[in-house]
Parts: sequence; structure tokens; C-alpha cells
Amino acid sequence: IFLKKNNSDEAISCFHKSCELRGWYFPKDKNYQFTQDNFSYRIPTWESHLQSLVDRVGLKILEIGNNQGMSTCWMLDKLLTDDSAKLVCVDTEFAEEFHSNIVRTGAGGKVRKLEGDIHEHLTNLESNFYDLINIQDKRKFPKHIKQNAELAWLLLKVDGLLIFNDYQRHNPNYSKCKPQIGIDEFLISVKDKFKIRYQDAASHQLIIQKIKD
Repeated sequence: IFLKKNNSDEAISCFHKSCELRGWYFPKDKNYQFTQDNFSYRIPTWESHLQSLVDRVGLKILEIGNNQGMSTCWMLDKLLTDDSAKLVCVDTEFAEEFHSNIVRTGAGGKVRKLEGDIHEHLTNLESNFYDLINIQDKRKFPKHIKQNAELAWLLLKVDGLLIFNDYQRHNPNYSKCKPQIGIDEFLISVKDKFKIRYQDAASHQLIIQKIKD
């Protein structure tokens, strides 16, 4: 509302307060720069279901689609805190804000950026390697989302977690952008090889755990 009224200072203040109420104080302390909030509502869910990853030695995370880096910064601040932790970020093109926010985390040395064809990059990454994969690619076509999931599955360790951030999301202005179709087709293909750890239609969140290779 404040942004629509061109009151950016008040908008930033409210954003910082909302993050602080969810236990994330770094956006204000580190002066992260975001023009939209497409993540903070997920924090309570992530805090609860990713607790086992906090401070884990050798933690490996892959993020597909990074926007301005809000979820990326949160993971660097809250999960990837051990010196041995690593994060791979894959996107067709990184936003200017993404680069500057990664610098502000103070943990940029843990981040590997892969820009360009997402599926090509995923094909070249190490299999059975990642403890957590977060899929939030801005392209929502079912076929594309399904291929993201199929490639991510090969990269995920057994017991690893896979997060879909667009499950049950539907934009009436773009009838062909129905991520759930692609995600459901993928889930059918790995039937009996995963467990649902969390699902919420309101936040479009689906978290599954790989239990078989």
C-alpha cells in the first residue's frame, strides 16, 4: 500500500518489522534492498520444516530461480552458517538486486551463480548431492516446471528436501501457467519414493522428502 502511495520509507519500515516479527532481523541490519516481498510469508513454514538443516556441516543447497535474492539471503543468514556450507543459484538472468544483496550477506564466498539455460546447468550438476533444493523458477508452464522437478530429483540426496513454491498457484490472466499440472505429473512419476512434509494451498507451498532413489 505504501509503495503504491510512493512512500518507500514507510514501506521499507513495515517490511523490516514484518521480518523481525518472524525472527529475521538481517534485512534491516544488513540493509538488503528489495522492491517486492515474495518470500517473508514463507518464513514460519521454513523455520519449522528446515530446522534440521540449521548449522549443518557440509550443507549443500540448490536454488532454481532467485528473483532479488530474498529467500537466498534468508538461507545464508539462517541455514548456511557453517564455513563448509555451499549454495548454488541457477537462473536465466540474475537481477541487479540479487548481486548486491548477496554481497551484503557477507557470505558471498559460499555462493556459486549459474546464469543462462536452467535445464542445461542442472544437467551438469552433481547427482545425489544436495540436502535441499528450492524451486521458484519464474516460468510457470507445466512442461517447464516438470522438467525442473525431474532434473532436481536426480540432484537431491535421499532424505533431502524439495520445495515447490507455486503449487496450486493459478493466475487467471495466464491460463496456460498452471504449475500444479507439471508438479503433479512429476509426483506421479516418483510415486512411493517421497513423503509430503508440508502442503498449504494458501501459501502455494509443497515440501517433499526423497525417501528412495
